[in-house]
Amino acid sequence: MLRPGSESGISNVDTTKRESAVVTTVQKWGNSLAIRIPKAFAAQARLEENTNVQISLEGDRIVVTHARREWTLEELVTKISRSNKHSEVNWGHPAGKEHW
Repeated sequence: MLRPGSESGISNVDTTKRESAVVTTVQKWGNSLAIRIPKAFAAQARLEENTNVQISLEGDRIVVTHARREWTLEELVTKISRSNKHSEVNWGHPAGKEHW
């Protein structure tokens, strides 16, 4: 939860959570604000430099989660190779009103 700070644009961040907590400082980074994520938190959350994340608001909380990659069919098809291409599967004779 962000708590109002001084006129300098710096605020304290309360990252309390049952498992662990740390108090850090929000700092100005260009026209935005930035929070440093402690190494132990980053490791537990599997965050590395250049990891794509999604930032959302839940009430007065800022929530950071891994961003899910949206794949296009074209991108997926380009990844098909002889080594990962599956053979045809025989599902047997039609058991209902299927048309093959």
